[in-house]
Amino acid sequence: MSTQPEDLQCILCNKCTHVCPQNMVNEKFSPRGLVLQLLAEGSVDQSAIWQCLTCLSCQDVCPQSTKWVDYVRDARAEARSEEISFYCKHGNMLQSLQRMMSNESLQQNRLAWSDGLQHASEGEYFYFTGCLPYFDNMFPEINHTATAKATLKILNHAGIVPVLSNSERCCGYESLWNGDRETFLRLLRLNIETIEESGADKVVTACAECFQTLSSDYAAEIGELPFEIIHTAELFTQLLREGRLHLNSPITEPVTYHDPCRLGRYAKIYDQPRELLVAIPDIQFSEMEQVRAESLCCGVGNFSNCDANSKFLQHERFMQAKRAGAEVMVTTCPKCRIHYSCYRDGRPLEEIGDIEVKDLSQVLADALD
Repeated sequence: MSTQPEDLQCILCNKCTHVCPQNMVNEKFSPRGLVLQLLAEGSVDQSAIWQCLTCLSCQDVCPQSTKWVDYVRDARAEARSEEISFYCKHGNMLQSLQRMMSNESLQQNRLAWSDGLQHASEGEYFYFTGCLPYFDNMFPEINHTATAKATLKILNHAGIVPVLSNSERCCGYESLWNGDRETFLRLLRLNIETIEESGADKVVTACAECFQTLSSDYAAEIGELPFEIIHTAELFTQLLREGRLHLNSPITEPVTYHDPCRLGRYAKIYDQPRELLVAIPDIQFSEMEQVRAESLCCGVGNFSNCDANSKFLQHERFMQAKRAGAEVMVTTCPKCRIHYSCYRDGRPLEEIGDIEVKDLSQVLADALD
């Protein structure tokens, strides 16, 4: 069911605007102001629904649980049905890729990265890699397959030989949040069929956005899923506690952790990544100023608003990492890695130091026996 303006409630406390990262860099963007405009006029300026980062900061603090972000998602779908869209700095690469992957007759060769590691065609665990194999063609400087390799290495280390499938597709996250529900629903159906055919009853993913999409958005469409969705931070923490994950190799670089919106505010998974990091011998772990529910968004929501405002938010996050004394900023979201690495390798507003952005799986794999 779509979210309508009359479903929104507002008591004018303005907490939403105070925590909105977009408002930090664009004072004209105000969640409260937009909700009030919706209630008074029944609609908002089309640009506002694409400027929203959908980071959930506003809904997370709203005493009325006003679902502004849900409205934004539904309004984008309506805008797309009227052929109103956004300007993508990457030429709609991801949108085109997802439409291609939603083609039922598509033949893929997406498993070349897994050579030398153990995987199966049937089994208890299904490793959902998402778009990591494709991202390396789009953003080659970031090496996303390193995350996939590290994840599979850790699973093998713990005695898990997961299913990998050439038939897996993009989870559909970008399509859903940019208003292309038709593509999202096709991808959903194809992925459900692929996972069910494998016989897996546990689906593991290292991507915060895949986790949100598979565990929440799929269930919202079709009801209870026939398998469990587990983020690697959860599974690896369980394996650590069971004595099946041996993090015995020291990591000497000072490290901090960036909570991505989808794993943090959406899924409320805050403790497990930190428990894993502090379990590494000799690690120097420190927190930034804005963490957990107050974590600062990377500044780009669904590639619909990558602009100068995004750069200010990315710069602020790097400065927070620098003030924390970190040389490595760890996260669990491939998109955060893309956006932060793009800023770091481009033209920073000022010197930010040599801060590397790594996925949690990469850091843990380096710490294995």
